[in-house]
Amino acid sequence: MIYLLPLLSAMLLTLVLIKLSSIFKKKTAFFSLGKDYGFTFTEMVTLWKLAERCAHTAPEILFDSLPELDRCIKLYIDTAKKDGRYESFTTQKFLEKLYSFRSKVSVEYDRKQGIRSSRQISRGQKLRILVPGSGIFSSRVVDVSRELVVSLPVQAGTSVKMTSSMKRAWWEGKKIAVYFWRKNDAAYVFDSTVFGSSSKNGESCLFLQHSDSLERTQKRQAIRSSCELPASMYFTGPSAPYEPAGDGEEGYRCLIEDISEKGAMIRVGGKCRGNSFLKLQFDMDGNFILMQGSVKSVEYNKYMNQSRIHFECSRISSDMKKMILAYVYRLDVMNEEQKEIMTFINEDEKEEEKKASDT
Repeated sequence: MIYLLPLLSAMLLTLVLIKLSSIFKKKTAFFSLGKDYGFTFTEMVTLWKLAERCAHTAPEILFDSLPELDRCIKLYIDTAKKDGRYESFTTQKFLEKLYSFRSKVSVEYDRKQGIRSSRQISRGQKLRILVPGSGIFSSRVVDVSRELVVSLPVQAGTSVKMTSSMKRAWWEGKKIAVYFWRKNDAAYVFDSTVFGSSSKNGESCLFLQHSDSLERTQKRQAIRSSCELPASMYFTGPSAPYEPAGDGEEGYRCLIEDISEKGAMIRVGGKCRGNSFLKLQFDMDGNFILMQGSVKSVEYNKYMNQSRIHFECSRISSDMKKMILAYVYRLDVMNEEQKEIMTFINEDEKEEEKKASDT
């Protein structure tokens, strides 16, 4: 028994040293990664403490897990507001780095989650089909086999009356571009050809050639969130000063459908001209936001007389950028249910457009 106690003590000490060594290695790796992302030592101490509270046993998961990182950002904001430190320069500087870090993690996560072949598309996937010279049509995937079977595409506001067989015949041989948004991933596009048509379970369908070279189109280094923000849009010149529009300036009322600190999708009545410069003004959570930039592309629906504008922001103040980042990431963390409801609303709207085109 006398010899057993020293032996047990030595074993216990060894286990403690192994545990401490493991913690030290994890912490060293964590701080090393943080340094690569531009965080200071003091900021990494704060991030480590946050990680321990959010991720518990694996703080390093912050570098791979968006949900865990979002929880840490929310916890830091809530704590800073409670302690009265939210408006301080140190807090805002740290938040700016956190948002930049989150964007990098999100883009990397998207890159890892991608698909390459149309054979990987799920049944029921919503599609947008572009026919050069004829516009954009809505469809969905019915089956994935030797060919990609999709429902007969429809277009909002179509006034031409045709039977199902006539519609299918119109599509056969068409060269098309297929666009779709893959949930929790990104947007994709691929070229295809309609080589046949038929009726499947009583539904008119088209047969598309598969593609093994899907192009991932969400390559922007910013994360966007769906929204419905009323705004005012002003056409400017390339060298217009970055300042709010004056009372005498003529603007257009519009709706922002999704937004990030680097751009937005805008819906406006009428036909918008491309290759132009814009000033976008709107209210976000009671804060005035001014974005200035250019029109990258325009989708015009002549039947609805509406334009969807792809706006790229080139000028925005640092404070307003942080407000947008906070808004976007709060939506991602807090309002998943609201975003799902918005998705259902958009699907209902598309279904109504389909019914209108078939009558």
